Amino acid sequence: MPVFNTFFKILKKHAKSSMIYLIVFICVCIVFTKLGDGTSKEYQMSSCNIAVFDLDQSEASQRLIDYLSTIHTIKLDYEDDKESLQDRLYYREIAYVLYIEEGFAENNKLSNIKRQGTNISVYIDGQIQAYLNTFAAAKQAGYDDASAYELTLKALDSKGSVSLKGKESNRYGNPIYYFFQYESYVLLMIMASVLGPILVAFNKTETKNRLSISALSVRERNVQLFLGSVVTSIMIWGLFVVLCFILNKGVFGEKELLATINTFVFTIVAASLSSVLGNFGLESAAYAMMTNVVVLAMCFLGGVFVPMKFFGKTLKMVSRLFPTHWFILANDCIFKEGEMSDFVTYVGVELLFALAFFAIAMVVAKNAKARRYS
Repeated sequence: MPVFNTFFKILKKHAKSSMIYLIVFICVCIVFTKLGDGTSKEYQMSSCNIAVFDLDQSEASQRLIDYLSTIHTIKLDYEDDKESLQDRLYYREIAYVLYIEEGFAENNKLSNIKRQGTNISVYIDGQIQAYLNTFAAAKQAGYDDASAYELTLKALDSKGSVSLKGKESNRYGNPIYYFFQYESYVLLMIMASVLGPILVAFNKTETKNRLSISALSVRERNVQLFLGSVVTSIMIWGLFVVLCFILNKGVFGEKELLATINTFVFTIVAASLSSVLGNFGLESAAYAMMTNVVVLAMCFLGGVFVPMKFFGKTLKMVSRLFPTHWFILANDCIFKEGEMSDFVTYVGVELLFALAFFAIAMVVAKNAKARRYS
């Protein structure tokens, strides 16, 4: 199989250029994996140093100190010297000075020294006031001091779960979503930079003239080129499957399986598009320029780089003319819990694009052959 063997010799020469796209893609995926490793995050209030002077020495004042210590670092060993405390505030050694005055257990009397107009002082004032109001409400409900304090701590728990709600939560919370979204661009570029130049090389007039006088028939030549393209496409797609498995920490569930099927179909689209571009018989520089223009246009107008929710009505209509549009819709359908029937429809449209590109490639190749013999 001389054409098949030559196919992979040429592929080896162009492998380096495709590796650039792959390395950049891996770096981007790692960044998104670090930034968005789930739909839920733990929220923790900021901790500050607070100097406290307990002049009441009651159980009520101790409960307030205990509550503040669950959020902040409490300093009880400073001297009650206002000038010294002002200096500590100025140099940010402490953020707030709290005086629990005598009689606090009866009248909640407090005083403070703080940096005026700062967010942190408002932040701590709010926490103290929230504690006093919540504790008072629990007491009015009939709870004793110990029970009211426990209820107050639960109500003012400084940790909580923060998660995105609505249809966009799965999309933006799952970093593997971005892996598959941007894989469409990388697949197009890698397939174009690998398959395209090989087809350009085989479509050169000198190469075709040599093959025409060899014992190899045109049919055998085309079959071997097709097999080379199939093997290359499966290798590239398989590489992304392995990469997905690694970046997703070994998790490969139903969503990942459906997304992998979607990318397999899109790999066929990318291969068919590369065959169209490669059959134009352009020189290497012109081919590279046309490839960049076509792929970037597809990705920008198809919703890969810019979410389609920002598109106007006219641009959304134009976007339908590109296979990337349907790839993104299928990807969104998977990660936003869409209907399976919609997913099948979107993938089916991608296959239609692949068939259309293959048909165009055959027409282009036939016209090129007619021009050569005219």
